Amino acid sequence: MIKISISSDEREELEQFRRLSSSKDSEKALMILLCSEGQKVNQIATVLKRNPHTVRDWLKRYKESGIKGLNCSLCVNQKGAYITPQTNFTCSKRNSACSKANTLPSQKARSHPNR
Repeated sequence: MIKISISSDEREELEQFRRLSSSKDSEKALMILLCSEGQKVNQIATVLKRNPHTVRDWLKRYKESGIKGLNCSLCVNQKGAYITPQTNFTCSKRNSACSKANTLPSQKARSHPNR
């Protein structure tokens, strides 16, 4: 059984992430929220019509890496506002919702002056 405890700030971050992200990413955040409310993996899987292994995998990723582990499609800018990667591929150091997967290959090439 996987237990997840989240702070009110983490809950707020997950809820904001749910509102602004793709349906797949929103569902991942919902898994975390439901688990934090005491629902078991099988209950979450039934409600979301997902395999319990899938739910377990996302819960484990969240436990290991936080919201960043959900491999989301949104970034947080320097002011803390969520933005889509199509708008801005540069994420701040405080960015807890952006992964390296959000950077285009052309952006990576520009970040290395020796290339």
